[in-house]
Order: sequence, then structure tokens, then C-alpha cells
Amino acid sequence: MKRKTILVVDDDKSTRTLLNCMLNKQFDVTTRKDGMEGMVWLDFGNLPDLILMDIDMPHFNGFDFLDNLRKSGFYRSIPVVALSGTDKLGEVDRFFKLGGNAFLKKPFNPSELFSTLNKHIALN
Repeated sequence: MKRKTILVVDDDKSTRTLLNCMLNKQFDVTTRKDGMEGMVWLDFGNLPDLILMDIDMPHFNGFDFLDNLRKSGFYRSIPVVALSGTDKLGEVDRFFKLGGNAFLKKPFNPSELFSTLNKHIALN
């Protein structure tokens, strides 16, 4: 069975490295440092099974990235899970209104992360 692919978009290098090390035992993982790099990777014809992203990033934040995904014919149905240091009610609500699928706060619980990712990948 083909391994599922996860695109991790986070501006923090240590977070990208940690997630890559944790997730690559079960998934094919690609990491990008901001929403713009994530969109470029997608525009090269790559279609992940799920996107795990930070909200607060420079250049092209998670809200802009998610908004672009949901307005696109190609990327609209890719599940998006936020992994963010903020859990302000307004930001969480905005994430879900833009079409996000799940929201986890940093620091995260690894078993909760895997459970959430597997749940949303299974729906894709």
C-alpha cells in the first residue's frame, strides 16, 4: 500500500525537523518554511494527502495559505490541520471558517497529533 504524503508548512526550523522525524516513520513528509513555499511546491503538481501547517508565519501566513487552497479547484479537498502556538478563539474560529479541518495547539501531544492526522487522512 502506498504511503500517504503530508506537507508540513512551518516557519520554525526545529518544529519542521521534529515533525519530519516523528512523521516519516509512517508517512512521506515534505516540509516548507512558509505558505508561499508551500504553494510553489503544490503548483509543481504535488498533491499531498494532508497539510499540517502553522498559522503565524511571515510572508504568507496560514490563513492566506488556507484561503488560497480552499479557493482552488485542485487543492480544495486536501485536509488541513493547524498546529499553532496560538489558540485565541478568534483565530481558531477564523481557521475553521476558512475550511480548516482540525486545530492543535503547540506544544502538542504526539498521540493526539497522530490520531488527528490518521483520522483526516482516512477521510481523504
